Amino acid sequence: MISREEYREKMKNLISEEDFSTFERIKKTRKKALVIDLSIEAALLAVAFAMFFINVFIAFTLSGVFVLSLVISLVIIFTALRFNFDGFRDKQAQNILEVLFDGYKFSFDPTKVISSADFVRGGFCGRFDTYSGEDLLEVNLQNEDGTPSETKLRLCDVSAKRYETRTYRDSNGNYHTETIEVSVFEGMFGYIIFPQRFNCKLSINSAVVGTKKIELEDIKFNKAFVTKTDNQIEALRILTTTMMKKLQAIQDQMPELLQFSIYDNLFFMAINGRNFFELDVKKGLSPEMFDRMYDDASNILLLLEEMKKNNKIFKV
Repeated sequence: MISREEYREKMKNLISEEDFSTFERIKKTRKKALVIDLSIEAALLAVAFAMFFINVFIAFTLSGVFVLSLVISLVIIFTALRFNFDGFRDKQAQNILEVLFDGYKFSFDPTKVISSADFVRGGFCGRFDTYSGEDLLEVNLQNEDGTPSETKLRLCDVSAKRYETRTYRDSNGNYHTETIEVSVFEGMFGYIIFPQRFNCKLSINSAVVGTKKIELEDIKFNKAFVTKTDNQIEALRILTTTMMKKLQAIQDQMPELLQFSIYDNLFFMAINGRNFFELDVKKGLSPEMFDRMYDDASNILLLLEEMKKNNKIFKV
């Protein structure tokens, strides 16, 4: 992977002044459209309110027109702006990934997501009722000669929610039941496909069936991560001193909680509350966003390399 200095230099040339102008124009158009629409709706509402003192029927009619026009206009505005922004965002994502993974075989599809069945296998959250996502990235790790290997990374942004029913009592003593939507996972999720199977199941801040908690010699690591496995000896082959230090270093870089799990030939990873490619109209094109993407990508590839060269952790 390219160095941070090379990456920053290429990013300066990649994002042109025209791109920044386009981004700023989208933001300004969004604000202007909202101001104009809300001004019109406010005037319509004021007329409807004034009509209550003249003709109640007309007033109610104008109120209905106000609500309907407000909904329709906001939907039209946000749909149009979202379409423009998504096209701009997807173009920038592809450009940035080509810099990040220069020399690697990779593909990126902003419309696809890893299946919910694979998400469940990772053991990163409990029950959920809705599942969606975007920005599916697939990267093949390189062999020593630079050719694509069979070790592949699949990564995307995921949103998982569940419905909960609660009963409450109002001030009059009457009971009511309502259903609310609760977010159980909103962030980065993916897994690495290795050509061989691992010798054990391993769970780090996750919940893999058939594993139980163990304590490691690294006290700092134990404070940061809850480690579970079905085979402690084999787990220690994976969690070498170098691997634990790398995991700890990555955790120290971010406020979000890292989660990992291992079984069969899959190494799952998740960061709840952190998306890989996070570009929106409010935050803009900032150097901090580009640096964060570099850190996330380089950390993942470092873990991949560390595990790939440790042949003792696989079944042969």
